[in-house]
Amino acid sequence: MSPTFAKFMGAIALAALLFGAYSYWPAAQDRQPTIATTSTTAPVALPSTAASSPIALPLALAASAVSNNDFVKAPNQLNPIGSEGYAPHIDRAHLGDDPKSAWQAVTWLQQCAINNTNEQHFQLILDSATLPKDAAAAIAQQLQDTRVEGRRCQTVVAQHRALLPALALKAMRGQVVGAAAVYAGQVNFSTLEPAMQAELGGAIRADAGAGDAMTLLNTALSGKAWGFSDEERLSYLAVYASLGPGNLAHLKGLLQNGAITNMAPPTDAQKAQAEVAAQKLIDGIKARRPPA
Repeated sequence: MSPTFAKFMGAIALAALLFGAYSYWPAAQDRQPTIATTSTTAPVALPSTAASSPIALPLALAASAVSNNDFVKAPNQLNPIGSEGYAPHIDRAHLGDDPKSAWQAVTWLQQCAINNTNEQHFQLILDSATLPKDAAAAIAQQLQDTRVEGRRCQTVVAQHRALLPALALKAMRGQVVGAAAVYAGQVNFSTLEPAMQAELGGAIRADAGAGDAMTLLNTALSGKAWGFSDEERLSYLAVYASLGPGNLAHLKGLLQNGAITNMAPPTDAQKAQAEVAAQKLIDGIKARRPPA
């Protein structure tokens, strides 16, 4: 992708967000952040749900924006895991010092957290919709894969779920892109020591600068909870939208459905500031990527 084309696409996304989708912006009221999962297997048509945990899906297409980490694969793309399930592998990641293993464990924990919802989702589609043969077969295969995943998750219990913050922190300190936002979603930022707040904020900004879609989206949806200004979070929304047409459509959907209720409608001055910051981030992201 040429720099000129990249800037053009960024400008389209910025204009659509800051001047078009802006008209859907709801009245502001701070709430706890709703964090999207890094799962690569979650469906992209889940119904809206309230944020009951830090890794709940925010709305329909949240799972379509996945981490940029190539080593995080869906379970069926890894070496087969037997009847022991994920539990002993998560335990080893916790006891070890490998950031990538820790991040893989985080991914498994997130996948297990939404697996039952995914299974219900696919079953509902098969039970309630008349689908073309090929589409029905594809959904049936997804349902089967989700059930296989459920068996791997059966050994994951509360003690493993409680390891998620520590695993995410280990991955973050190993500079795994995407881990910082997951860790932020697991802790109360305001109670962290100032040094830890600074470390976490720096890691999130580095991941956003690397173009990690989940970091951009989750930080933008965090409200004031993670210590980011409205202008910076607005710029992250614009950058998220610039990463592809699917992200832009998702963002419009979030606005139209009232999912962004943690930021006041931006003023013209805030929009101008966010646009400059977003374009700077977009230019940096494109410059880091190898030429097509």
